[in-house]
Amino acid sequence: MTRAAATLWVAALVAGCPAQAAAPDDAAPQQDAGPEDAALDLLPPDDAPPDVPAQVDACPGEGIEASCHDGCDNDGDGFTDDDDPDCVTAFLITREPSDGVLRWRVGDADPVVLHAGGTPARPLVDATQVGGAGFAVQRGMAPSRGLYRFAPRPDPAPGPTLLVDVGYQASDVCVFAGRVVVTELGGPRVHAYDPDAAATDGGTPAPLGSVTLTRGTLVRACAADASNLYVAVATASGTDDIVRLDADLNELGWPGLPTELPVDKKRLLDFAWDRRTQQFHGLFVGTEVNTADVTPFAMGGAVGTPSTAPFALSTLSTFSP
Repeated sequence: MTRAAATLWVAALVAGCPAQAAAPDDAAPQQDAGPEDAALDLLPPDDAPPDVPAQVDACPGEGIEASCHDGCDNDGDGFTDDDDPDCVTAFLITREPSDGVLRWRVGDADPVVLHAGGTPARPLVDATQVGGAGFAVQRGMAPSRGLYRFAPRPDPAPGPTLLVDVGYQASDVCVFAGRVVVTELGGPRVHAYDPDAAATDGGTPAPLGSVTLTRGTLVRACAADASNLYVAVATASGTDDIVRLDADLNELGWPGLPTELPVDKKRLLDFAWDRRTQQFHGLFVGTEVNTADVTPFAMGGAVGTPSTAPFALSTLSTFSP
């Protein structure tokens, strides 16, 4: 290797994103690497200077200050810098009036439409997303009250696909322990489905598990952190409550709403777990049907300073590729 080529090789390794050094003029043409040889492109040539390491992580994981401003998709999830939820919190939302599922980054003036098309005109009113797949429910709208799968990407994608006609009025959908959880508005019941379930001819696939909650007049929303599922319910007292469930839908306790909420904000329209900040975010209201304030909170504990969206939100879920 010439000194010029060695210098270009070192520069490629220390750059913020992986780069390929230009070949010197006297280099012989090379054939494209086959599938078996692709991994070898990351290794230095045999005659590399001895002080060049054999393997270099040129793009560390997203989420630290340096890697959130380097122009790289560091963790390979398809999102770069401020578009990555590891750098800036992003939510799946529906705004009022609903125009489909949107992605909104905290601080942005406008959301990004994640899908379009499909019937009926406003089919997806509550949505969640995990591992590259999106799931949404149609809340009490004829002809079906369905659980849908959609592609949570801003680029063109097929319309939503009906997975399950749940047969009841659904209020929210979330993902926990590898299952898609759907809350039944008037049960108050919670159901868990196989995310790969498919609608059958005229039938409704049975859920993997269901439970009737011991409190509440109706179910508003659900969300999950790494350990537990949480479900918000309305009560006869006028103040909402929250129950904590395990993977088998057993009740583990009722932590309730955050203790520091204003006295006129005792209803929780929807909430989501933010893996970046390791806290929940909620849409707390009094008698309103929507709010622009997204409030961080600890389960049963303190609340933080809200992030105010430039439009009214009616649903909230975490965007996590």
